[in-house]
Amino acid sequence: MSETTARRFEAYAQQVDAKFVGPETLLRNRLKLLRRAYRPLAPALARARRVLDWGCGAGELLLFLSEATEAELVGFDPSTSQLAAAAARCRDLPRVRCTADSGQAEGPFDLVFTSHVVEHVPDGELRDFFQALLGRLAPDGKLVVATPNGLNPLAHAFYMASDVTHVRMHSPFSLNELVVPFGYQVTEVRRETPQSYDLASFAKTLTWWLSSLPLRLALYANAGGVRGLRFPLEMAATFYCVIERVAAPEPRA
Repeated sequence: MSETTARRFEAYAQQVDAKFVGPETLLRNRLKLLRRAYRPLAPALARARRVLDWGCGAGELLLFLSEATEAELVGFDPSTSQLAAAAARCRDLPRVRCTADSGQAEGPFDLVFTSHVVEHVPDGELRDFFQALLGRLAPDGKLVVATPNGLNPLAHAFYMASDVTHVRMHSPFSLNELVVPFGYQVTEVRRETPQSYDLASFAKTLTWWLSSLPLRLALYANAGGVRGLRFPLEMAATFYCVIERVAAPEPRA
């Protein structure tokens, strides 16, 4: 990660702190959401011995992972303020280690998570970003990338307008293109949000279900070649991809 990008993450973390410092209810709801969203990864988490959260922020995902796996957990983040929050939240969890030194987050890891990080990475650094993450995986490891959904016009408008540090919106298709040169590919695409865990979140999920079909039909009508795409059109507000090795990496020109 370049120095410029590291400074951008530090500035972003301060903005997040200013926006969202509030009651622990927000954290409890976030954990409920994560439990539902990442339930399909339960078998992989049960088998894992080492798991990395790259860009761990204030430690929400680390708290979820500490419930979901017995593995050693490492959280990396270049923001000192966010890392301090993560360390405080995880101080009673002996299997969790938080660090701002990427050298202390070396592999191999059975699972590497990077949650809502890739949309902050400039185009010119995306290859190095994925090379660093994939290089930390065990041979049969999985990379899990969560990000806002560039295919959903409402999500695109909100996430690009609400955060000046978001530089690109991604889709499963763009993420797949980024990892194929390394011999990897997207093998699963799943909805991260919305998830239903109480009355308010049920209402959000129902609204999404009702709006999803018209959005998908509109995209089918406006985008050429959609019927030949490898992945289904996921129209959720945010999604995550599971990325696994499928071949030897392509030689770099």
